[in-house]
Amino acid sequence: HNERGFQPKDLYAMCQVGESSKVPGSGKIGRKGIGFKSIFQITDRPLVISPPFKFCFDTVSRGIFGYIVPSWVEDPKIDVPEQHHALLRKLCGDEGESE
Repeated sequence: HNERGFQPKDLYAMCQVGESSKVPGSGKIGRKGIGFKSIFQITDRPLVISPPFKFCFDTVSRGIFGYIVPSWVEDPKIDVPEQHHALLRKLCGDEGESE
């Protein structure tokens, strides 16, 4: 995410439909507020890790509200395949340690 990590306004924008936090001419792609939502074509529970944020959008547990209401994730190891735990450790430090 432009190597600066998520900001509160970015999380807010992800929870909206038809809105965007991107400013025209800023060099960022997309501005219609539907880009991130396209991930639901391949998963029912996208996980976002950008310290200090760790959250998912869980359409299985929350139904239609799962598209716009984030669920905070305490232990991302549960949701991340084992082959990606090394990357998780880089992102989260000790929190991402495998047991």
